[in-house]
Amino acid sequence: MVNEAWEVPKPAIEKRSVGNPERMILPLGLQAEISEKHDSQKGHDFTTETVAFQVDLKGRRYSIEAGTSNGGRKKPDEDFVCIKTYNLPGSDLTSLLWVGVKDGMGGMGSGDQASAHAARAADEYLTRLSQSQDLWNQLKDKIPAEQARVNLAHKQKGLSEPVEEVTEEVTIELMLMKEVMEIQNRAVFEFNQRQAATSGATTVDVFIFPDTDFLVEGHAGDSRYYHQKSGQRPRRSTIDHNMAESLRAAGEEAAPGQSSQVYRSLGGGDLRLFTRLARPMDIGDNALLNCDGFADSLGDKSGGQLNRSGEPLHPNEWQMSDSMAKILNAPPSEDHAQWVMQQAQTAATDNLSFVRVLRTK
Repeated sequence: MVNEAWEVPKPAIEKRSVGNPERMILPLGLQAEISEKHDSQKGHDFTTETVAFQVDLKGRRYSIEAGTSNGGRKKPDEDFVCIKTYNLPGSDLTSLLWVGVKDGMGGMGSGDQASAHAARAADEYLTRLSQSQDLWNQLKDKIPAEQARVNLAHKQKGLSEPVEEVTEEVTIELMLMKEVMEIQNRAVFEFNQRQAATSGATTVDVFIFPDTDFLVEGHAGDSRYYHQKSGQRPRRSTIDHNMAESLRAAGEEAAPGQSSQVYRSLGGGDLRLFTRLARPMDIGDNALLNCDGFADSLGDKSGGQLNRSGEPLHPNEWQMSDSMAKILNAPPSEDHAQWVMQQAQTAATDNLSFVRVLRTK
């Protein structure tokens, strides 16, 4: 066992197979390990998809593992996992690794379809972009207008710092993330219009650019991103877009039930203020994306107050819990991905999904 401190649950009935995943976007031809388990003690049926593989881009190597599950209590699985690479037509940026977790909002109905529509819309755009210099040029042409909008937004906030010190520079990497976030948002909105539905989905996306060794994050809702520099304690870098997290960031205590009140999601609301960060992805670094149910099941309570620039006032409060940190102890593998999902399922009350990327070369 990788971590002896955790007991691996032993369901009464278990069936495994290998096949095309239903809740994942993966490189062509890649199959997933599919597991169906019945826990007779809890009376839960678990359906789980896991995958592990390596990606080589521009002389860099990334080891990836991922899993998604209905969590034993919800049917169907409303989460969707995305892992795929693309060629880019840019002169400086020539390739991209996309990883993402979409969490369908089941309380709004059709959450499984909302997350799938968002994921497939992003994949369709990135595929078209990889084949079109014109589409790439159109993306670059949007940067000046977006930069002007960002500058104006900072001025309207009335920040005390000089604007040039706190405004975000809209690079082509960030512009691409903004575009993909809006495309996902529009896909869910249009699905709702066609079906007269009120579905939604939260998302966390990461673009890794091997040409520059940088990554960019996109975030809406309560799906989460954690980053670990080699040899350091992993830290959470997103704040949930819900009432409880907003109050906690302001130093106030939330009332019971406010953690489920998400105010920003795909399919509704303004995504222009979603979390956007860029950081280097060096050898030995881990990137971990997951839905809120995954973090909750493993007891992660990291987070806290932020300053006016969005940086943690008390960085130690943003360190990942010990249970979550154990996920990053072992090299990614199919067996390890299954083990991770088993740990999350022991206390699951929601769907579960995660993607982990470890740069090894």
